[in-house]
Amino acid sequence: MAQWESARLEAEARLSRESLLSNPPPPPLGRNNDSDYFLRLWNSEVGESFRNKDRNLHVKAQFLRHLHQQNVAQFQALLQWRHAPR
Repeated sequence: MAQWESARLEAEARLSRESLLSNPPPPPLGRNNDSDYFLRLWNSEVGESFRNKDRNLHVKAQFLRHLHQQNVAQFQALLQWRHAPR
């Protein structure tokens, strides 16, 4: 009878190991795997800055063009004032 019980326990242990190898358990709660990390990063402010990179460059370029136009207008006004007869 002891041999039968020993064989049964060995078979259960083997089946348990094989089951764990073919179906790994999910990560424990509170511990994130790498894919969750990158998904959280993409949905954070850092990810938003990457997603809006082209839009931000467009806004900056518009702003610089506007400043340039203002400076050109001010410079032209200054030249006209300096060359105006007195």
